Amino acid sequence: MNRRTAVAVAVGVLAATAGTPGAVAESSTGAVATAGQQAGCSRPLDILLSNDDGYAAPGINAVYKALKSAGHHVKMVAPMTNQTGRGGALAYGGALEVTQPVAGDPDIHAVSGTPADSVAFGLQVLYAHDAPDLVVSGSNSGTNLSRTVNHSGTVGAAVTAVDRGIPAIAVSTAHPAEFDPKWDGTGGEDFVGTAKLVRTLVDTVKDTADSCEQLMPPTLGLNVNYPARPLEGVRAATLAVHESILTTYEKAGPGEYKVGYNLDPMHEATADQTSRTTVDYELVARGYASVTPLDGSPALETPAQSHQAFVDRLVEKLN
Repeated sequence: MNRRTAVAVAVGVLAATAGTPGAVAESSTGAVATAGQQAGCSRPLDILLSNDDGYAAPGINAVYKALKSAGHHVKMVAPMTNQTGRGGALAYGGALEVTQPVAGDPDIHAVSGTPADSVAFGLQVLYAHDAPDLVVSGSNSGTNLSRTVNHSGTVGAAVTAVDRGIPAIAVSTAHPAEFDPKWDGTGGEDFVGTAKLVRTLVDTVKDTADSCEQLMPPTLGLNVNYPARPLEGVRAATLAVHESILTTYEKAGPGEYKVGYNLDPMHEATADQTSRTTVDYELVARGYASVTPLDGSPALETPAQSHQAFVDRLVEKLN
């Protein structure tokens, strides 16, 4: 049985047994429990929130507000300045400046480093005695899809948490220009819609967890991308074997090049709305929020069966 078939069978078993008292089903961590067994986490979560756009960015503040309003205990630990494209870069020397830049809100911390620095500092210093239940990174301005995740500061922050044994969710919001080559300059990222989905996703993870101490399978993170067009639903997705956003270099003078980017893969995905696909950026082009597993490996293409089964089951509950 190949991985996809095994995942489909596992998801089918979970769905079939969900409404049968006393039936046996595989838990999200691979353990076996009865469907009548009490599960979930009934208390608010302790959440470390970070990003790569900086603490003042609208995406992270929309998520901060949504998670706080849901009753969770949230500490924002994010870069002082935009750190887009810094991946998982960490400081191994020097000094970091850490401030509380928002008057009246001691839960917001700005770090003079990368997204990974922010998460590592938060976990080691602010959560030195009690680790957070979850790390959320984002929402980012613009998508982080397919192999572009390897360079993403948003994903780098989440992977930093996963590397330290903390479950994490990276979240990004598409900009209309990414998928529409004829974008007229009106509108922008739907951070409110994204934050609403993050709140629902976090509460679904919490309510279906094996326990508060085991929200997701070990070494698992999630990469979520929210579309620029009206939301059609949520889909478990796969990564393409190439980047969704390509860098370009144009000679600007002696020894100098102007750096830009090419959105052709995503524009092409917008043009093709009919063929069957599980590729993340193609699903986002069609109005779906994509969810892919992360485990810290660059451009994870063959996630563990238990990880993919968890994502499939979670997405099923979100639709």
